[in-house]
Amino acid sequence: MIRSLPPLHSPTPAPHTQPSHGAAPRRRRLVGVLPAALLLAALVSGCGVQPAEVAKLEARIAELEKQAKAPRVERIVIVDKDGKERAMFGLREQDQTPAVRFKDTEGKNRALLRLHPTGMPIFVMWGKGGKGTAYLSVPGEGPPSMMFFDGKGEQVHKVPGR
Repeated sequence: MIRSLPPLHSPTPAPHTQPSHGAAPRRRRLVGVLPAALLLAALVSGCGVQPAEVAKLEARIAELEKQAKAPRVERIVIVDKDGKERAMFGLREQDQTPAVRFKDTEGKNRALLRLHPTGMPIFVMWGKGGKGTAYLSVPGEGPPSMMFFDGKGEQVHKVPGR
């Protein structure tokens, strides 16, 4: 049976007493030590955790600490204070290729750096409101390619100009 313990102090002192200045810090220390003392008492009394269980818990704690130092995730999404996606670092949903993408406050793509499934790096920048696009790629063989498109999607320039 679990009984609740009386509070360490009442919210308001009785009218006939004055709180001592040293009482509050001692109570805070007691409150901080109390859970550890109860756990220690349970372990010492034999009604607590078995050594095999302690070993399992310690192994799990070590595993969690390792994950905290080097987390492994497929994607990190950065959102603004309203919860709108503003940046993404991770694997693209379409083809599972690595990418870094930035969006403006309206949720429109503004910059993307990614690897094509063939391994070719691609960098794309979009103008505000879709007013043009710049596209740079570096294929495995051949020279790098830069292409520029107007707001209608028409190619206006290409380097090299073949």
